[in-house]
Amino acid sequence: MYSETFKFPMSSIGFHDMSLKEYANLKRRADIDEFLGMLESVENLKVGKFLSKGSFGTVFEYPPNRIIKMISIVDREEILQMFDEIVVQFIINYILRHDSECKKKLSNNTMARVPLIYKIGYTIDNNNKWYLYIMMEKCQTTIADHITDTMTKLPEKKILQQSGAILYQLMSLLEVLGKKIKYNHCDLKTNNAMITFKNKNYFYTSLIDFGYSRIQLGNTILQLDKSRSKQPYIPGRDIFMFLYWFHGDMCGTFKNMEDGCGEIPEILHATILQILKKSKINFKKFQEKIKEDQNYWRDLYYILNKPKCVGSATELTPVYVKVISKYLIKKGNAIRNRGS
Repeated sequence: MYSETFKFPMSSIGFHDMSLKEYANLKRRADIDEFLGMLESVENLKVGKFLSKGSFGTVFEYPPNRIIKMISIVDREEILQMFDEIVVQFIINYILRHDSECKKKLSNNTMARVPLIYKIGYTIDNNNKWYLYIMMEKCQTTIADHITDTMTKLPEKKILQQSGAILYQLMSLLEVLGKKIKYNHCDLKTNNAMITFKNKNYFYTSLIDFGYSRIQLGNTILQLDKSRSKQPYIPGRDIFMFLYWFHGDMCGTFKNMEDGCGEIPEILHATILQILKKSKINFKKFQEKIKEDQNYWRDLYYILNKPKCVGSATELTPVYVKVISKYLIKKGNAIRNRGS
């Protein structure tokens, strides 16, 4: 288990070495003024093009290759929630950059990460509204959008290769983080994982949106959500959840396509059914739900909140994800001169 300190970004004094236990103590005693006193203040922060808005805040471009996430300051709890998410990102980045075992296991072929955070602070706009802001690395697009907007324009070879690489990268990252800090993302779906291309053949995936995360350093546990992340660490839980979303998106996108692309969701479908057959989950119920439509996530959410029911399935999942990811890549590599 990982027990070292991590670098916490207190802009007024630079980066500060802090343990998770020290951070927990800071949260218990600090008021809003003390938290804001750690941060850089910018009057009427200038941002670029609007990108998205959700419960997590509003995201803008910050040229040339960064984004700004802005969250309205209302009360102390909202500030703590933002700090919790920042801490999770910093801990994961710190481990990925400084732990020799992580760097060895996550080679270029299995490179997945979380976006870098460059700065955090607060700003006041022209209407005297206060906002916390996070300046971080910009990723290109969500995996959900990549499947529907980009994969559909690719030849079969590339679709197979990319599908396998996405699954393998995420699985490798989650296995490493599970071993080091007993990490569960608890909300990993295709909209909460990004893909960024360095060139036409090389890309990396990134985890985002850490509002439900669970981590453990030493004997100190940080759980960001009062329901999902209050559960104990479950190996394979996140890749199990992602596999369902990925399967649904791939089936919905490629089921009517020709030239062999329809085979991709069939492979994913068969793999998931094999996992369910060997688990204690109600196999018939899920088999019918998967065939019926893509709304099975509601049942999945229920089961993922019952660790005793899902334990055996999540333990099996990494094995099957490794098999399917390697098979997809191998099948893609075997295709020659077929429009690729």
